[in-house]
Amino acid sequence: MDATTLALNQLRGSLFPEVKAAAYTATDIPPVHGHNYTIGWVPARLDDEFTVVVLDNNTNDVVKFERMMAEPVDGQVSQIFVMSRTYNGAAVRVIDASDEALVRAVEYKGTYVLRIEFNKQQLAAAYENLSQLVRKREVNLPDDPELIAELEAFHSEPTFDESADYTAQIARQSGVNALCLVTHDLSPTRSKFRPSIYYSFDRDQIEPWRGSYSPENPPPHSVLKHFRRPLR
Repeated sequence: MDATTLALNQLRGSLFPEVKAAAYTATDIPPVHGHNYTIGWVPARLDDEFTVVVLDNNTNDVVKFERMMAEPVDGQVSQIFVMSRTYNGAAVRVIDASDEALVRAVEYKGTYVLRIEFNKQQLAAAYENLSQLVRKREVNLPDDPELIAELEAFHSEPTFDESADYTAQIARQSGVNALCLVTHDLSPTRSKFRPSIYYSFDRDQIEPWRGSYSPENPPPHSVLKHFRRPLR
C-alpha cells in the first residue's frame, strides 16, 4: 500500500477499521454438499487481473478470494464456469454495464449470471452495509493479506453536503466491489438479532415470552395460547 493512501486513511479513517479482527485463518474452503453459494466477479481484460469471491450463504463465510490473470479471455470464461460448478452451481453476480461481451460469453458457456445494478448511491450503500457486516462479525473474511490491505485502505472523501464519497480511491478496489456483490442484500442483523416477543392483551400486565424467534422457528402454539386473554 502506498504512503499517500496510508496517510489519507489516518486523517479520514478507514471504512473497515477492524477488518483484521474479523478475518479468520482458513482460505480456499472446499464446497460443502447442500450449501448454497454466491460468486462475486469483477471482470478484466488484457494485462489486468479479474477478481472473484465466493460466499457461503449458509454460514456467511467468504470461502474464496482470488485474483487471476485475465488473459487468455477464454481461460477467464472457463474458470468462472468451473468455479460455479465446483460450488454447487453457484450464481455469478456481476456489476451491470461491466464488459458485456465477456459476461455474455460466460452465460453462453452455461453459467447463471445475475447483473447487479449499482449507481453511485447504491454502491455507497453497499460499501457501508459491508462495513457494518464486518464490524458486527456477520460476514467472516479470509485472512488474505492482499484483501485485508485493500479493505484497510478503503475510505471516503468529505463532501460539502457531508455525504460520503467513495469514488476517489487511490488503491485497488476490485476486491471490495466483489465483496459488495455478494453481500449488498445481507442485513447486518440477520443472524444475531433475536427480539424479545411480547404476547398480551392485558394492558396492565405484559408477560414476555423470550426465545429465538424466526419464521423458520415460530413460537410454539402452547405459548401463544397461554398469553392470549380477552380484552377488558
